[in-house]
Amino acid sequence: MGYTHYWENDKELTQDERDGIEEDVTAILSAAPVPLAGWDGAEGEPSVGGDQCVSLNGRGDYSHETFTFPGKSGFNFCKTARKPYDVVVTAILIAAENRAPHAFGYSSDGSHADWEAGLELAEWATGRELGIRFS
Repeated sequence: MGYTHYWENDKELTQDERDGIEEDVTAILSAAPVPLAGWDGAEGEPSVGGDQCVSLNGRGDYSHETFTFPGKSGFNFCKTARKPYDVVVTAILIAAENRAPHAFGYSSDGSHADWEAGLELAEWATGRELGIRFS
């Protein structure tokens, strides 16, 4: 299977929530301490906006599975295999859940301790105090 994060996308995001999440994603990507790429992990840059708030992967040897958020309606997941871009994935999930807690919930194969670096990145990039709230 592999180290994976899960989220349930079961409610529509309002435009204000989408705008706030995209703002947070942009800040997190700008502060990311790891090399990132587009969806394929080989070329380009992460995409922000459009139908999805973000689509990204690690770059080169640091890539694994594409992280697309908020994803399709219903159950979503991303296997990061604990590769360095995992910190960006967890930071985005933390920040997004803070913006729209009614819209989705997330969980992980990891523990709260595995999300600490993501929390630090999310808080530093957004300038807000956040928390880890997964089941």
